[in-house]
Amino acid sequence: MLRSRRAVGAAVLTALPLVALLLPVTADAATASPTVPGSAVFAPVSRVIDVAADGSLLFATNGGTALWVDGREKAIASPSKNGDALGLSDQGAPYGYAWDPATAQSRAQTWRRDGGVAATFPEPDSTVRFLANDGTALISRGPGARFALWTPGSPAVDLTVPELGDAVLTVSDMNNRHEVAAVAHEFGTGRDHPVRCSAAGVCQVLSTPAGGEFLAVHAINDTGRVLGSLGDNPSDPARRGVVWDGTAARLLPTAAGASYASPVEGRGALNARGDVLGYSGPGTRVFDSPVVWPAAGGAPVPLAKPSGNPSLRVTAINDSGDVAGYTSLGDVAASDKVLFWRGGALSQFALLPLRNRAGVTGLSNTGRIGGLSSVKIDIGPWPALVGQATYWDAR
Repeated sequence: MLRSRRAVGAAVLTALPLVALLLPVTADAATASPTVPGSAVFAPVSRVIDVAADGSLLFATNGGTALWVDGREKAIASPSKNGDALGLSDQGAPYGYAWDPATAQSRAQTWRRDGGVAATFPEPDSTVRFLANDGTALISRGPGARFALWTPGSPAVDLTVPELGDAVLTVSDMNNRHEVAAVAHEFGTGRDHPVRCSAAGVCQVLSTPAGGEFLAVHAINDTGRVLGSLGDNPSDPARRGVVWDGTAARLLPTAAGASYASPVEGRGALNARGDVLGYSGPGTRVFDSPVVWPAAGGAPVPLAKPSGNPSLRVTAINDSGDVAGYTSLGDVAASDKVLFWRGGALSQFALLPLRNRAGVTGLSNTGRIGGLSSVKIDIGPWPALVGQATYWDAR
């Protein structure tokens, strides 16, 4: 199961602030041309919100969100500026929320791959956060934003942490077995705990290794492997990666001579077999040393780097082990490139014409990269990246 980047986006776009950065590559293991999905061709501002494992795209324009499935655009039923699709299941079904103008409240909603409504949660103030392939959703509900598992036609089941009592959850991911990865904040001690919640809604506390004040949980795959990290503060890029199989924690090893072993944040860092994507290198330039930690354990495998050793970002690894990312030329006039690794070989893909900044949202199991081709525009004192939804099919 591909774990694509978690989608959080609005249907109405104005200017896009720093969305992404990119640069050139050397090997030509694959080729791809930039393509704009559907009506995004005519939109002054658009972006890809999510990429499903099968290559389906969810993209946003000023007019709302739409699906790109099998080379055709599918309108999403009942879109509105106050509610819309936020992401895709692995099989390309949209999820998010619908706005009820009669009550001025939102309701969690899922859609089919053809854009039609699949199910709407009856309670107000609810939103679907993640969607399994069988239609079961993880939702937030009520003013307190409680989290619950909801299968259409059945009552929602709130997530609870019996070991901690009155704890607040920050949910990161759900797999297709309805297991949820989250951080539980314990009021009594102020401590944060990694937890894995079962399909019955019961969350089990996982062991926390020593080291680092800040705990984050990033992803869970269909085997139940949970990925997280420890750091000195929330913005610390040199975090130490942790994986949990069962309740025991295992720290990700550093590369030879490296001072950090930091996984990518978000769902794209962990694939179905358990490989982890991130960075491990010396010094403080964390984004200079992309690596993959094999599922079976052992030392991380370094990814080939573009010439000139620029700062770069890797964003997602698919179930075949392909990796997508991008680098940044900063204010240099030359154009950025999208980066793609397959079988250890590095490739670079061009952007749309007249665009020189790039962003990558996710990567499908088919090798489709979803992202953005942008141009920097100075709007008063605030520069912005104004972009167009773009995808690349690696072949």
